[in-house]
Amino acid sequence: MADAGYLPYRDMLRTVLRHAGGIRVDHILGLFRQWWIPAGSAPGEGAYVHFDHEALIGILVLEAERAGAVVVGEDLGVFEPWVQEYLGDRGVLGTSILWFEQGETARGCRRNTVRVH
Repeated sequence: MADAGYLPYRDMLRTVLRHAGGIRVDHILGLFRQWWIPAGSAPGEGAYVHFDHEALIGILVLEAERAGAVVVGEDLGVFEPWVQEYLGDRGVLGTSILWFEQGETARGCRRNTVRVH
């Protein structure tokens, strides 16, 4: 995608955001890394493939800003702790399920979080 200047990705985002006030990116961690398993192989034979998350998130946020839309990144599951902070610093809203929240987060919403009950 980098060789194409991320044009297919930018075009997709512009199309999605053309008539929307926001976008929810399911499992936004997929813009950071994905677990790939070669065809016919066992899951343990897979490996993480990392992506240029700075470019992908940057373009996502830029296109949302141009469209006047908000971005909600579904950040549930297994991910490095810095990912939520990285997304929040760029204005990407997160998700949390109150049932699973503990400590300070359970008492008050994490900044930039959309609660799903």
